Amino acid sequence: MPESKGDSTDNVIIQRLNTLIVLLLDQLPANPTSTTADKIHKLSGLGLRPGEIGRILSKPAKYVTATLHKRKKRKSRK
Repeated sequence: MPESKGDSTDNVIIQRLNTLIVLLLDQLPANPTSTTADKIHKLSGLGLRPGEIGRILSKPAKYVTATLHKRKKRKSRK
C-alpha cells in the first residue's frame, strides 16, 4: 500500500523527534557517559516500547528486549 502525504510527514516528524531524544540523552548532566543500556532503561521507564527505543538508538528491538530482560533478571536475584 503506497504511503499518503500525511504518512510521509508523520515519519519525518517522528524521525526528528527521535533525533532530539538521542541528543538530549547524550546531554544529561547527571551522567554524560551513560551507556546504551542506561539509555534503554531510561526510555523504557518513560513508557516507550522496545521497537520505539530500538529506532531511537539504532538498535534491533531484540537487543533492547534482551537488555531490559538482563537487568530485570539481575534485580530479581538480589
